[in-house]
Amino acid sequence: LELNGFIEIVRGKVMETKIECKVFFITDFEQEAAYLTGMHNAGWKLVAIRMGMWYIFEECPPENVVYQLDFRPEKKEEQSVYEQMYRDYGWEHVTDCNCFGIFRKAGVGDTELYSDLKTKKAMVGRIFKRRYLLSLAIYCLTLPTFLIHSPILAVVISSIYLPLLTVLGLRFYRMIKSN
Repeated sequence: LELNGFIEIVRGKVMETKIECKVFFITDFEQEAAYLTGMHNAGWKLVAIRMGMWYIFEECPPENVVYQLDFRPEKKEEQSVYEQMYRDYGWEHVTDCNCFGIFRKAGVGDTELYSDLKTKKAMVGRIFKRRYLLSLAIYCLTLPTFLIHSPILAVVISSIYLPLLTVLGLRFYRMIKSN
């Protein structure tokens, strides 16, 4: 879904805005970064993401800019140190979405947040533990309650949740094995 031609007046300037609806799984962070990079290179810089799937872009001159996503630290007190570290390396923090910090940088020099395999594997491991295993635990802990009170609802939830967990589990497995 794409909304083109939306005009917004900001500080006396007329700015064209584009809104696109995109859904990325948590394992698709590299594809999401490539999508954002392509949009910016085509003249649309990311401004915000709403509800995890509405990407809001503002028209800009086409530039060679690279986007990267990083799984944010859990503790709020670590956030400012985390963002400052990226600023020190020339990355601009754009927004946050689904526990990911989204950064951009001019496409020259070092444009990878994770330049070594060990650090990238550690990030994938954090995502796996904090998101996938948590989702699996919630499902396993709530299923007995649903089975007792509403077996039909348990079947409906399971028919949606189990295939999703299976697909994500396989994607995490491939990510860990390929890196």
